[in-house]
Amino acid sequence: MRFNAQWNPFRPEKSEAWQQWAARLATDIGRLLDSFSQLLNGQITFGDGSDIDNIKGEWTTVTTVGITPGTNIAVPHKVGVVPPGFILMVPPVGGYVSRGNVAWTTTHLYLQCSVSNQWFTIFVLAPPVTESPN
Repeated sequence: MRFNAQWNPFRPEKSEAWQQWAARLATDIGRLLDSFSQLLNGQITFGDGSDIDNIKGEWTTVTTVGITPGTNIAVPHKVGVVPPGFILMVPPVGGYVSRGNVAWTTTHLYLQCSVSNQWFTIFVLAPPVTESPN
């Protein structure tokens, strides 16, 4: 008896029920991927620049008018804790912004700008709120 590699007594691709199941599975996977895409790309925002959305933090615009380049700029914030960092949302036209050499506090962070007479907008990050165990 010769082996016939093309012979298959179970041919799922010929079954109408199998084709319907495969189509439903493909549709469900597509919907799941769309949901993940919206969650990651479309639903996470910093807000509109004045109000925060689902990333906790605070918008702040800083000016360096009359400040010597490279000196610490005290930037007040209201996140309630020492911020873990900031995101430069609108950079200055000239120069760059960096963390200052003064320790941040629960009310101020300290930044430096390499050029005077500039302005920039930052988003001060607030750490996630963690619940203490009972």
